[in-house]
Amino acid sequence: MQPFAPLSAVGAPIDLPNVDTDRIIPARYLRKPRETPGYADFLFHDVRYDGERLRPEVVLNQAAFRAARILVTAENFGCGSSREAAVWALDAAGIRTVIDSEMADLIRKSTLERGFDPREFVIFAYGGAGPVHAASYAAEVGVRRIVVPFFATVHSAYGAARSDVRFSLTHSHPLVAPVDPAIVEAIYAKMERDGNARLEEADVPRAQRRHERWVEARYRRQVHHLRVAAPARVDAAGLARMMADFEVEYERLFGRGAALKDAGIEFVNYGVDSVGVAPAMATRRWAAGADVAPRTRRMTWCPQSCRMVSTPVYDGPALPAHAQVTGPAIIEHPGTTIVVLAGQTASIDEQRHTHIVITPSAA
Repeated sequence: MQPFAPLSAVGAPIDLPNVDTDRIIPARYLRKPRETPGYADFLFHDVRYDGERLRPEVVLNQAAFRAARILVTAENFGCGSSREAAVWALDAAGIRTVIDSEMADLIRKSTLERGFDPREFVIFAYGGAGPVHAASYAAEVGVRRIVVPFFATVHSAYGAARSDVRFSLTHSHPLVAPVDPAIVEAIYAKMERDGNARLEEADVPRAQRRHERWVEARYRRQVHHLRVAAPARVDAAGLARMMADFEVEYERLFGRGAALKDAGIEFVNYGVDSVGVAPAMATRRWAAGADVAPRTRRMTWCPQSCRMVSTPVYDGPALPAHAQVTGPAIIEHPGTTIVVLAGQTASIDEQRHTHIVITPSAA
C-alpha cells in the first residue's frame, strides 16, 4: 500500500449522481486480470466510448482533464455492488483521490430538513460499501451509534425475501373540514376491501392481515400537504383526532404557533397500506468467547490524527458474541469491510451484528 501524501493535481468533475460500480467498470471486464495492458481504458468505458470512438463531450476525454489524478464527484459515487475492479480501474487510469463529501449532506437532507435531529437516530449500514463509509459520515452529522448486520452484503435481498407483503392503495378526494365522517369512512372502507382482495390473492391468512390508514392534509390555499395516521374507524371523534394530529405535525415541522387554524383544513389524499405480516423467524444466538486477536496489521490513514497509523485487522466471522474492538480498526467480512475510527468502539451481539458506538469527542 502506498503511503498517503498531500496531492496537488488536476481534478476532473464527475457531475453525475449515483454512479455505481457498473458504470465505473462494466461487468464484462471483471474477469480481466489487473495486469491486462490497457486496463485504464475500462474505466467508465461505456460512458467514454461510442463503439471505438471517444466521446469528446465526456470530461475525462477532454485534453484539460486527461492528466487528472483527482475526481470531484456528485453524491453517492461508487454505489452498488462491492467491486475491487472499480478501484483497480481508477488506479490504472492514474486517479489517486476521490472527493465525495455528499454522504453526510444526504443524511442532513433526510433528517434536519424534515424536522428531525440526526443525533436521535441510529445508522443502519449495509451493502458492500456502506460499512466502509458509515463511521465517517455518522460522526460528521452527530449520530452516536451504527449497526452493521452480519449479512450486510445481502441484507437488501434478505429483507425482500423476509419482509411483509404490502399493497398500498390511494384515493384522491379533496374535502374541506367540517365534513361528514361517513364520507371519509366510506373511502377507507372501499380501499380496505380492495386490499383484502389482494391479500387473499397473495394467500395471506386472515390472522396475518393488517390495514394501516393515513391521510394527506393541508391548510386551505397551501400547495404542500402533510401525512398523518388515520384511525381504524372514522367517526366524529376520529375525524377530530385526524385534524388535531395534522396541527401537531404542522407545528412540529414549522414551529409552535405556525398553524393556520383560521384557514381551515383540507383533506386531499387518503391511503390504506394493506399488510400481510410475515411470521417471525427463529434466530440463532451465538455464544460468547474469548477476545479474538487481530489477524494482521496494516498501515491506514487516520483522519483524526491526519497520519498513517498501524491498524489491527480482524476476521469478522471469527469474532464471538460480546467481543469488543477499539478503533482505529478494520473488521473484514466476505464482501464488505467495517471501518472503526479512532474514538469509536465496536461490539458484536449474540446474532453477530456489529454495533459501533461513537464518543462525542471523536465526532
